[in-house]
Amino acid sequence: MNTSAQPVAKLSLPSPRVTSEQPDLRKFGAEYAEGTPVFTMALTVSRQHLSDLIEHVPNTLFLQWTEDVTFAHCRSLGLDGPFTPDHKHCFFVIRHELEYRAEVFARDQLLLASWVSRINKARLHRQHLVIRRQDQQPVFRAVSFWTFVELATRKPRRIPDDLARRFLGTSSDGAR
Repeated sequence: MNTSAQPVAKLSLPSPRVTSEQPDLRKFGAEYAEGTPVFTMALTVSRQHLSDLIEHVPNTLFLQWTEDVTFAHCRSLGLDGPFTPDHKHCFFVIRHELEYRAEVFARDQLLLASWVSRINKARLHRQHLVIRRQDQQPVFRAVSFWTFVELATRKPRRIPDDLARRFLGTSSDGAR
């Protein structure tokens, strides 16, 4: 076991895989409008995911998983990760609020869920919830705040209505 305070980089960690599940996350306290698409990924925790200091999943990996599920969700909507297809605009994260609710260990089976809860002009609010499947316990929650930026100027720009509708799962112009 590594006893130094320096984190040890781990390469080639098993990644979450996209699922087609649409679970009702309200029973875990999640809030979202009816019809809001919830994007999900599944992961079985391996020993490679565990910290060298304490044999559980480290906090930094949960943050990495929020980015993984965010970018996979964006790709499913026709974006190139955080970029628009033309690479002229990009979503930049401006804040994360993270809540670690329980430890996660090797062989735990996780459901990573993410959805966009609000869009206001250039801002997008994204919710994350990680559920341990064995006991249906929420182990992690996060809210991420993103800004839509024009890359040439590095200035915020209004999120186009068609993109907002894709994130929110609505078909009307009143998506915001």
